This record gives sequence, C-alpha cells and structure tokens, in this order.
Amino acid sequence: MSNFRSDPTAGAAIGAVDRELGLLKKQALRIQELNRQGLLTDEQLAAAERQYVGIYRPLLIKALSGKLEDKKKGGR
Repeated sequence: MSNFRSDPTAGAAIGAVDRELGLLKKQALRIQELNRQGLLTDEQLAAAERQYVGIYRPLLIKALSGKLEDKKKGGR
C-alpha cells in the first residue's frame, strides 16, 4: 500500500475504543439475558441508559430488543 503510514497515536485510540466496545458488549449481553428472564430492574435499565451513549447506544437498543448476538458462541 503506497499510502499506508504508521500512526501509533491513532492505533492506541482505536485500540482503546475496541476494548471499551468489547466490555460494553459483554455488559449488553448480560442486560439482554436479564431482560429475557424478566429480571432487569428499572434501576439497572436507568444506569444502562446513562452508560450507553453515543456510538455505544445501538448495543443497548439491540440488547433490549433481544437481537444482540454473541459472535463467540456462533461458530468461528
């Protein structure tokens, strides 16, 4: 690739977002399971709505609708 440049700052930033996204996805899967079992409390839901903002909001929306999938369980 002729226009590839090593950018350690961008790499660190992307890595930090990826780690945070992974943690929030784990929590969203837990929220989805609690919701499916009917054990999700109003306090837990309010806390999740405060935590899942910006680019992370779709994770919460999918979890609450039961459409969030765990890629680790699905095969590859």
